[in-house]
Parts: sequence; C-alpha cells; structure tokens
Amino acid sequence: MINKRNVRLMTRMAVYEERDGVRDRRMNAYYRADYCSSQCLRTFVCSTIAFVLICMIAGLCNFESLMLDIYSMNVQDFLMQMVLYYLVFLIIMEAVTVAAALYRTKNARYRLNGYYRNLRKLYDSYKRKEDE
Repeated sequence: MINKRNVRLMTRMAVYEERDGVRDRRMNAYYRADYCSSQCLRTFVCSTIAFVLICMIAGLCNFESLMLDIYSMNVQDFLMQMVLYYLVFLIIMEAVTVAAALYRTKNARYRLNGYYRNLRKLYDSYKRKEDE
C-alpha cells in the first residue's frame, strides 16, 4: 500500500534536490569562513575591474575638460583622491559581499538540515514498517 505521507516527503525532497540541493551542497563543502573569503577574493577582482571601467568611462565622458585642466591640476592630489574613492568603493563592496555570503550560508545550512530531517523521517518510517 502506498503511504501518502512518504510520497509527500519524497516529493518535497526531490523538489529541494532539483532546485537548491546542488548549490547548497556545494556551499556546504566549505567552512563558512572559507566560503566568505573565496567570495571576498572574487569580489576584490571584480570590483577592481569595475572601478577601472567606471573611471575610464568617466574620463572619456569628461575628456575635453580633463585635457583642459590636466596642466593646472595637481596630479598627486588627484591620484590620492582616486585611491581614496577606490578604497571606499572596495570596502562597501566587500561589506555587502560578506553580509550576502553569511546570509546565503546560513540559509543553505538551514535548508540542508531540513532535508536531512526529512531523510531521517523517511528512514524511520521505513524502519517502523520493516519492524511490523
């Protein structure tokens, strides 16, 4: 006889495996700190590329005024200002990345624990049926 409770439980588990299971297991393979640090390293590289591209686009948009003012501006102050903007940009991006990575790992562990609880329920159900 088909047990409806077990069928619902297996369906719920199969849906989880199809949607979030692969990503959650991949995330769970790391310690939380290792996962966050790998995401921060990825963010550092992408943020640096994005900042350079933003600066290049801003420079091209203001190319005429930049060429007129290049001889009268203090290049050292300009570079220090750009470094300061870069550091602020990088700190904001890294803070967002750490918060998102911690949130993702917390939710992934919660979902995996639910999956393992359902697996345990299914196992216990079959074990009880076997004992009868």
